[in-house]
Amino acid sequence: MQRYWILFLTLCLGWIGFIQINTASAHGLEAGQLSVLLDDVKATVTFAPYASTFSFADSNQDGLLTNSELESHRLDIETLIKEQVILRNEMDAAAVVLHTDIVVPDEVGMWVGDEIAANFLQVTLRVVWPEVPEVVDIEYGLFNSADDQISYLMKDSTTNTVLEGEMTSAGSILRLRGEGPPVETNNGLWLVGIEHVLTGYDHILFVLALVLVTAQLRSLLFLITTFTVAHTITLAAVAFGFEPPVPSWVIEAIIAASIGILAGMY
Repeated sequence: MQRYWILFLTLCLGWIGFIQINTASAHGLEAGQLSVLLDDVKATVTFAPYASTFSFADSNQDGLLTNSELESHRLDIETLIKEQVILRNEMDAAAVVLHTDIVVPDEVGMWVGDEIAANFLQVTLRVVWPEVPEVVDIEYGLFNSADDQISYLMKDSTTNTVLEGEMTSAGSILRLRGEGPPVETNNGLWLVGIEHVLTGYDHILFVLALVLVTAQLRSLLFLITTFTVAHTITLAAVAFGFEPPVPSWVIEAIIAASIGILAGMY
Protein backbone atom coordinates (compact mmCIF):
# COMPACT_ATOMS: atom_id res chain seq x y z
CA MET A 1 0.00 0.00 0.00
CA GLN A 2 2.84 2.34 0.86
CA ARG A 3 4.35 1.83 -2.59
CA TYR A 4 1.15 3.02 -4.24
CA TRP A 5 1.19 6.18 -2.12
CA ILE A 6 4.81 6.85 -3.07
CA LEU A 7 4.02 6.30 -6.76
CA PHE A 8 1.00 8.63 -6.54
CA LEU A 9 3.00 11.39 -4.83
CA THR A 10 5.85 11.01 -7.33
CA LEU A 11 3.45 11.40 -10.28
CA CYS A 12 1.89 14.48 -8.65
CA LEU A 13 5.31 16.02 -8.09
CA GLY A 14 6.34 15.31 -11.66
CA TRP A 15 3.18 16.96 -12.98
CA ILE A 16 3.65 20.04 -10.77
CA GLY A 17 7.33 20.26 -11.67
CA PHE A 18 6.48 20.06 -15.37
CA ILE A 19 4.04 22.95 -14.99
CA GLN A 20 6.54 25.04 -13.05
CA ILE A 21 9.40 24.49 -15.49
CA ASN A 22 7.27 25.36 -18.49
CA THR A 23 6.02 28.49 -16.74
CA ALA A 24 9.57 29.62 -16.17
CA SER A 25 11.03 28.73 -19.52
CA ALA A 26 8.26 29.16 -22.10
CA HIS A 27 6.03 32.18 -21.69
CA GLY A 28 4.07 31.76 -24.93
CA LEU A 29 4.55 35.31 -26.22
CA GLU A 30 5.51 36.17 -29.77
CA ALA A 31 8.07 38.80 -30.70
CA GLY A 32 6.95 42.33 -29.93
CA GLN A 33 4.36 41.42 -27.28
CA LEU A 34 4.04 42.56 -23.66
CA SER A 35 1.90 41.18 -20.86
CA VAL A 36 1.47 42.62 -17.36
CA LEU A 37 -0.45 40.99 -14.51
CA LEU A 38 -1.00 43.07 -11.37
CA ASP A 39 -2.14 41.42 -8.18
CA ASP A 40 -2.13 43.38 -4.91
CA VAL A 41 1.51 44.32 -4.20
CA LYS A 42 2.93 41.99 -6.85
CA ALA A 43 3.27 42.22 -10.60
CA THR A 44 4.51 39.87 -13.30
CA VAL A 45 5.77 41.47 -16.49
CA THR A 46 6.33 39.17 -19.48
CA PHE A 47 7.64 40.46 -22.80
CA ALA A 48 9.42 39.36 -25.97
CA PRO A 49 11.97 41.94 -27.22
CA TYR A 50 13.72 41.39 -30.53
CA ALA A 51 17.27 40.06 -30.48
CA SER A 52 18.44 43.19 -32.32
CA THR A 53 17.68 45.14 -29.15
CA PHE A 54 20.73 43.39 -27.66
CA SER A 55 23.06 43.74 -30.64
CA PHE A 56 26.06 43.75 -28.30
CA ALA A 57 25.30 40.09 -27.51
CA ASP A 58 24.92 39.06 -31.17
CA SER A 59 28.50 37.90 -31.78
CA ASN A 60 28.08 37.08 -35.48
CA GLN A 61 25.56 39.90 -36.13
CA ASP A 62 23.03 37.58 -37.77
CA GLY A 63 20.06 39.10 -35.95
CA LEU A 64 19.62 35.96 -33.85
CA LEU A 65 20.62 35.03 -30.31
CA THR A 66 21.72 31.56 -29.19
CA ASN A 67 21.86 30.21 -25.65
CA SER A 68 25.64 30.57 -25.60
CA GLU A 69 25.38 34.23 -26.66
CA LEU A 70 22.73 34.78 -24.03
CA GLU A 71 24.81 33.19 -21.30
CA SER A 72 27.94 35.11 -22.33
CA HIS A 73 26.11 38.43 -22.02
CA ARG A 74 23.39 37.57 -19.49
CA LEU A 75 24.50 40.14 -16.92
CA ASP A 76 24.57 42.99 -19.47
CA ILE A 77 21.23 41.92 -20.96
CA GLU A 78 19.64 41.72 -17.53
CA THR A 79 21.04 45.12 -16.54
CA LEU A 80 19.62 46.73 -19.70
CA ILE A 81 16.23 45.11 -19.12
CA LYS A 82 16.02 46.41 -15.55
CA GLU A 83 16.96 49.89 -16.74
CA GLN A 84 14.39 49.96 -19.55
CA VAL A 85 11.40 48.09 -18.07
CA ILE A 86 10.23 49.74 -14.85
CA LEU A 87 6.97 49.81 -12.90
CA ARG A 88 6.41 52.93 -10.79
CA ASN A 89 3.80 53.93 -8.21
CA GLU A 90 2.19 57.28 -7.35
CA MET A 91 5.37 58.38 -5.53
CA ASP A 92 7.42 57.62 -8.67
CA ALA A 93 9.08 54.80 -6.73
CA ALA A 94 10.09 51.77 -8.77
CA ALA A 95 8.91 48.30 -7.78
CA VAL A 96 11.59 45.95 -6.45
CA VAL A 97 12.58 43.21 -8.89
CA LEU A 98 12.37 39.85 -7.13
CA HIS A 99 13.26 37.59 -10.05
CA THR A 100 14.36 37.84 -13.66
CA ASP A 101 14.00 34.99 -16.14
CA ILE A 102 15.46 35.29 -19.66
CA VAL A 103 15.35 32.48 -22.22
CA VAL A 104 15.83 31.85 -25.94
CA PRO A 105 12.47 30.45 -27.15
CA ASP A 106 13.67 27.19 -28.67
CA GLU A 107 10.14 26.18 -29.73
CA VAL A 108 10.22 28.84 -32.47
CA GLY A 109 13.98 28.93 -33.05
CA MET A 110 16.18 27.76 -35.88
CA TRP A 111 19.46 25.89 -36.01
CA VAL A 112 22.64 27.96 -36.25
CA GLY A 113 25.55 25.54 -36.25
CA ASP A 114 24.88 23.16 -33.36
CA GLU A 115 22.63 25.55 -31.41
CA ILE A 116 19.05 26.77 -31.53
CA ALA A 117 18.77 30.53 -32.15
CA ALA A 118 15.81 32.93 -32.24
CA ASN A 119 15.23 36.51 -33.32
CA PHE A 120 13.73 37.43 -29.95
CA LEU A 121 14.01 36.63 -26.25
CA GLN A 122 11.31 35.78 -23.76
CA VAL A 123 11.65 37.66 -20.48
CA THR A 124 9.74 37.56 -17.19
CA LEU A 125 10.17 40.07 -14.38
CA ARG A 126 8.51 39.50 -11.01
CA VAL A 127 8.32 42.67 -8.94
CA VAL A 128 6.81 43.83 -5.64
CA TRP A 129 5.97 47.05 -3.80
CA PRO A 130 6.09 47.41 0.01
CA GLU A 131 2.39 48.36 -0.09
CA VAL A 132 -0.43 48.32 -2.61
CA PRO A 133 0.17 51.16 -5.11
CA GLU A 134 -2.60 53.61 -5.98
CA VAL A 135 -1.04 54.33 -9.35
CA VAL A 136 0.92 51.92 -11.54
CA ASP A 137 2.82 53.22 -14.54
CA ILE A 138 4.87 50.91 -16.71
CA GLU A 139 7.85 52.34 -18.55
CA TYR A 140 9.08 50.25 -21.48
CA GLY A 141 12.15 51.33 -23.42
CA LEU A 142 13.35 48.26 -25.31
CA PHE A 143 12.50 49.66 -28.73
CA ASN A 144 14.64 49.62 -31.86
CA SER A 145 14.16 49.97 -35.61
CA ALA A 146 12.62 46.49 -35.86
CA ASP A 147 10.36 47.00 -32.86
CA ASP A 148 9.09 50.61 -32.79
CA GLN A 149 5.77 49.42 -31.40
CA ILE A 150 4.60 46.47 -29.33
CA SER A 151 1.24 44.93 -28.50
CA TYR A 152 0.34 44.88 -24.82
CA LEU A 153 -2.24 43.13 -22.67
CA MET A 154 -2.46 44.22 -19.03
CA LYS A 155 -4.72 42.80 -16.33
CA ASP A 156 -5.23 44.25 -12.86
CA SER A 157 -6.63 41.54 -10.58
CA THR A 158 -7.20 44.06 -7.76
CA THR A 159 -9.41 46.43 -9.75
CA ASN A 160 -10.64 43.85 -12.32
CA THR A 161 -9.57 45.96 -15.29
CA VAL A 162 -8.01 44.85 -18.54
CA LEU A 163 -6.15 47.07 -21.00
CA GLU A 164 -4.87 46.18 -24.44
CA GLY A 165 -3.47 48.09 -27.36
CA GLU A 166 -0.24 49.24 -28.93
CA MET A 167 2.67 50.97 -27.21
CA THR A 168 5.12 52.98 -29.34
CA SER A 169 8.55 54.41 -28.71
CA ALA A 170 6.94 57.87 -28.79
CA GLY A 171 4.69 56.93 -25.86
CA SER A 172 6.65 54.40 -23.88
CA ILE A 173 4.90 54.98 -20.52
CA LEU A 174 1.42 53.57 -19.84
CA ARG A 175 -0.83 53.92 -16.80
CA LEU A 176 -2.37 50.63 -15.78
CA ARG A 177 -3.86 51.64 -12.44
CA GLY A 178 -4.84 55.15 -11.46
CA GLU A 179 -8.46 55.26 -10.38
CA GLY A 180 -10.06 54.50 -7.03
CA PRO A 181 -8.52 54.36 -3.55
CA PRO A 182 -5.78 51.83 -2.85
CA VAL A 183 -6.06 49.01 -0.36
CA GLU A 184 -3.82 50.46 2.32
CA THR A 185 -1.37 48.14 4.03
CA ASN A 186 2.01 48.57 5.65
CA ASN A 187 2.77 44.87 5.53
CA GLY A 188 2.94 44.21 1.79
CA LEU A 189 6.07 42.06 1.84
CA TRP A 190 4.80 40.07 4.81
CA LEU A 191 1.52 39.41 3.00
CA VAL A 192 3.42 38.20 -0.06
CA GLY A 193 5.42 35.82 2.11
CA ILE A 194 2.37 34.50 3.96
CA GLU A 195 0.48 33.89 0.70
CA HIS A 196 3.54 32.17 -0.80
CA VAL A 197 3.86 29.76 2.13
CA LEU A 198 0.14 28.98 2.38
CA THR A 199 -0.60 28.53 -1.34
CA GLY A 200 2.63 27.06 -2.71
CA TYR A 201 2.30 23.45 -3.91
CA ASP A 202 5.78 22.67 -2.65
CA HIS A 203 5.01 23.83 0.90
CA ILE A 204 1.73 21.95 1.10
CA LEU A 205 3.29 18.71 -0.14
CA PHE A 206 6.35 19.13 2.08
CA VAL A 207 4.21 19.56 5.22
CA LEU A 208 2.04 16.62 4.14
CA ALA A 209 5.15 14.47 3.76
CA LEU A 210 6.38 15.57 7.20
CA VAL A 211 3.07 14.54 8.74
CA LEU A 212 3.37 11.10 7.11
CA VAL A 213 6.95 10.39 8.22
CA THR A 214 6.98 12.03 11.68
CA ALA A 215 5.43 10.08 14.52
CA GLN A 216 5.78 12.54 17.42
CA LEU A 217 3.92 15.85 17.55
CA ARG A 218 6.88 17.65 19.17
CA SER A 219 9.23 16.55 16.40
CA LEU A 220 6.68 17.55 13.76
CA LEU A 221 6.28 21.05 15.21
CA PHE A 222 10.07 21.44 15.42
CA LEU A 223 10.57 20.43 11.78
CA ILE A 224 7.77 22.67 10.49
CA THR A 225 9.06 25.61 12.53
CA THR A 226 12.59 25.07 11.23
CA PHE A 227 11.31 24.91 7.66
CA THR A 228 9.29 28.12 8.14
CA VAL A 229 12.23 30.02 9.66
CA ALA A 230 14.58 28.89 6.89
CA HIS A 231 12.09 29.85 4.18
CA THR A 232 11.53 33.24 5.83
CA ILE A 233 15.27 33.91 5.61
CA THR A 234 15.33 33.04 1.89
CA LEU A 235 12.27 35.22 1.17
CA ALA A 236 13.89 38.13 3.02
CA ALA A 237 17.08 37.67 1.00
CA VAL A 238 15.12 37.79 -2.26
CA ALA A 239 13.17 40.85 -1.09
CA PHE A 240 16.47 42.66 -0.54
CA GLY A 241 17.64 41.90 -4.07
CA PHE A 242 19.54 38.59 -3.76
CA GLU A 243 19.14 36.26 -6.72
CA PRO A 244 20.32 32.63 -6.66
CA PRO A 245 23.23 31.89 -9.02
CA VAL A 246 21.40 29.00 -10.72
CA PRO A 247 18.37 28.96 -13.09
CA SER A 248 14.92 28.87 -11.50
CA TRP A 249 14.07 25.49 -13.08
CA VAL A 250 17.05 23.89 -11.30
CA ILE A 251 15.75 25.12 -7.95
CA GLU A 252 12.24 23.88 -8.75
CA ALA A 253 13.63 20.46 -9.66
CA ILE A 254 15.65 20.26 -6.43
CA ILE A 255 12.59 21.20 -4.38
CA ALA A 256 10.50 18.53 -6.10
CA ALA A 257 13.26 15.94 -5.58
CA SER A 258 13.55 16.78 -1.87
CA ILE A 259 9.81 16.30 -1.40
CA GLY A 260 9.92 13.03 -3.34
CA ILE A 261 12.77 11.73 -1.15
CA LEU A 262 10.91 12.72 2.01
CA ALA A 263 7.72 11.03 0.77
CA GLY A 264 9.75 7.91 -0.08
CA MET A 265 10.76 7.61 3.58
CA TYR A 266 7.13 6.97 4.52
